[in-house]
Amino acid sequence: MIETSIVILTKNAGSEFDSVLEMIHKQKYDQVIEVIVIDSGSSDKTLEVAEKHEAIIHKIKPEDFGHGVTRNLGVRLAKGKFVCFITQDALPKNDIWLSSMTDELRKEGVAAVYGKQLPKKDSTPMEDFFICDKYRDKKIVRKFIEGKRMSMDDIHFSDRSSLLRRDLLVKYPYPEDLVLAEDQVWAKKMLEIGFAIVYEPLSEVYHSHNYSLVNAFRKWFDVGSAFTRIGKSESSTGFLLSKGLGYYGRELSFLLRTHPIWIPYAIIYDFLKLLGYIVGKQERHMPNWLKIRLSIYNVHWKKFK
Repeated sequence: MIETSIVILTKNAGSEFDSVLEMIHKQKYDQVIEVIVIDSGSSDKTLEVAEKHEAIIHKIKPEDFGHGVTRNLGVRLAKGKFVCFITQDALPKNDIWLSSMTDELRKEGVAAVYGKQLPKKDSTPMEDFFICDKYRDKKIVRKFIEGKRMSMDDIHFSDRSSLLRRDLLVKYPYPEDLVLAEDQVWAKKMLEIGFAIVYEPLSEVYHSHNYSLVNAFRKWFDVGSAFTRIGKSESSTGFLLSKGLGYYGRELSFLLRTHPIWIPYAIIYDFLKLLGYIVGKQERHMPNWLKIRLSIYNVHWKKFK
């Protein structure tokens, strides 16, 4: 009987994908797993690699991809009690990546577990800091507190490396109309109905992105759009600006100690992230052709015209 279905969404996963699947199969895990690859039009060797590692392959059209909708498809294809989402470029650090999350999800009242992300060797200093500041070494068990307004910190959850109860995903599927942050909307729902969300730092993957200046703006345009659609209290400008000021202060201190030459670039980079977020919050008032140009996930806006 399959306990865990590992679902990976792919498109031109590149040379590292072989290592990702290899590490998945090296896990110290005493239950049966299946690996499901949902591919949206790869033209490289992604499917060959998936076949080599005996993954179950399901193909979809590129225009049918969506962060929420494609993961919901993965849930329907899955046979396991648990569903593990890991992205094609997230490389498990060691052989306890999966069991560290499973140990927590087997506990009563836990809806999902997500793991720690580590920057890759080629990541920029800004990305190094972002990952290390966001994903720390202390385990966190998030629960809903009656009367407390939830912020984005309270509902933080990442399905780049995560383990979730399939029965809850079937009953409460991911939202399909968001460009991203589908994982955090789902986590918010789980907290509201009384389940816990656990951050387990013993489960580690190498995962980071080096965005160009243009793509930093475009990514945070999507973040601004998604956060605004989640809810006013969770994405209030005052809360996020106050958090942002603290973050930028810590980042500057980090760069002064480690990479001072990067500071001018970091100032421009962070300004474009903030600008992208602010513009993204006005997305509902924009024509669709403009959203397609501004978004890093423009296939989403082509779908929701």
